[in-house]
Amino acid sequence: MGDPATTYSKPEAIANGLQDKQPGGKGTFRMDFDELRKANEQRHTEWANGESLPLSFRGVELAGEVGEACNEIKKLARKDFGLRGGKDDLSGLCEELADVLICVDLITMDLGIDLGEIVRAKFNATSEKYGLETRL
Repeated sequence: MGDPATTYSKPEAIANGLQDKQPGGKGTFRMDFDELRKANEQRHTEWANGESLPLSFRGVELAGEVGEACNEIKKLARKDFGLRGGKDDLSGLCEELADVLICVDLITMDLGIDLGEIVRAKFNATSEKYGLETRL
């Protein structure tokens, strides 16, 4: 595939100026894992009436979202190969990747795992394993 910076169009929401803004309308909104967790906990109470869902459900939910992200990647590849059904807009992929991250947080929420901590630990372990200096 080509260089994503030059091959694909910006997601529609960003191109149209609809990205989330910080309070007061200044700059792009930045979120951390703690904010995502709080929102997921609150929405879970609304969505599932506070009832716990089995890990098997969460796993299938995650697999579905990863599949949808892969389908978006396939459509981008079709464009690069000159096949019908291709596209160069990253909007769909951005949405599906967001869904993947939300599902991962829901799984870690249900299991009482700190997503930020496990990401940091894994990132640093990989850097150490391959002799790379970058750490979180």
